[in-house]
Amino acid sequence: MTYRTLAALGGLLLAAQPALATAPVGDPLAGLQAMRELNAIVLGDTQGWLAVQGKTFVAGDVKNGGEFGIGNSARGAAASDRATLTVGGKIQNYTRLQNGANGAAGPVGAPASILVGGNVQQLDLATGNASVKVGGTIANTNGSAGSTVESGGAGHGYLNANGGTITTNKGAAYASGLQGGINAEAAKLEADLTALSASLAGLGATAGNSVSNSYGAWTFNAVSDGTGKSVFNLTEAAFSGWQWTLNVADPTLTVIFNVSGDGSYNWNTALAGAFAGFAGEVIWNFSDATKLDISQVVNGSILAPLAKVAANSALNGSVVAGDLKASSGVNLGTYHGSDLGFGSAEAVPEPATWAMLITGFGMVGAMIRRRNRGIARASA
Repeated sequence: MTYRTLAALGGLLLAAQPALATAPVGDPLAGLQAMRELNAIVLGDTQGWLAVQGKTFVAGDVKNGGEFGIGNSARGAAASDRATLTVGGKIQNYTRLQNGANGAAGPVGAPASILVGGNVQQLDLATGNASVKVGGTIANTNGSAGSTVESGGAGHGYLNANGGTITTNKGAAYASGLQGGINAEAAKLEADLTALSASLAGLGATAGNSVSNSYGAWTFNAVSDGTGKSVFNLTEAAFSGWQWTLNVADPTLTVIFNVSGDGSYNWNTALAGAFAGFAGEVIWNFSDATKLDISQVVNGSILAPLAKVAANSALNGSVVAGDLKASSGVNLGTYHGSDLGFGSAEAVPEPATWAMLITGFGMVGAMIRRRNRGIARASA
């Protein structure tokens, strides 16, 4: 029986049942793609002023404002139709939207855009022809030429269209539709990125890799495992030293650093060698981290979906955090390494789908048994 046949049968079975709310099933490959498209992914709130060169997704609140879509003419992100800034909760302080260069691939946004589920306290559009959709109320906003600003709730304070349009009070249906879409995207991102982090943490160290330590200066020599990746597994004790150098013969090799310990980490180490420039093929995976404090420039993507991440130095690459405070900003480009052998999950049902199908089959069996008992009693 083919998957399509199973899916069709499952649909017939489930049509007669009440809808079941199921959590998204994580897809590591989709998590990798999100890291290619988004410069910063925050599954909770942002703290402090946050400046991001690429696109940003914040499931919670932007508490202290920030500047988004700044751009970088040298490095970019994978093209996508995601908004420049998506916020599930509220924008609570002055926030500025730009539309700088996405490397050599045109602007960051096409067009620059913002989606907000909750209220907006203060917003400044520093680029024209932008699109802004707000579920809640909107206040103290400067529009721009050709831009469209809409809100489900009322407008407050100053609302300067500046050659664009600002429309408020679009109603509850507008707000709920916007909020529902953002919430669904947030749940999917959390499931995918958590699954990605757990999957990477389960990888064994690559045979042939070597590590040397000379007076606190660590050197990592990476070789391929045959699938385009190389894995180092570091304990908390090894996550130290004053300098790390990465040596890799193939610049396209994806290098994964899994760090595990008590869940609380301090990054005080400078990066050299292949780290020294932008390391778009490097992932720093902190699968068990609840707290990550960074005081040195990071080159490579940070994957810490459960952690409160606080950085006093620039983060060059994709950043995934529970909460994020990045005083020196998050810079392009994003992760652009391999698929790490995950492959596509589209050809097989997700576990939740299988569970519903099995439940459906069980119900059909029970119905058949009841029907047969009824026939037997009628014949008696």
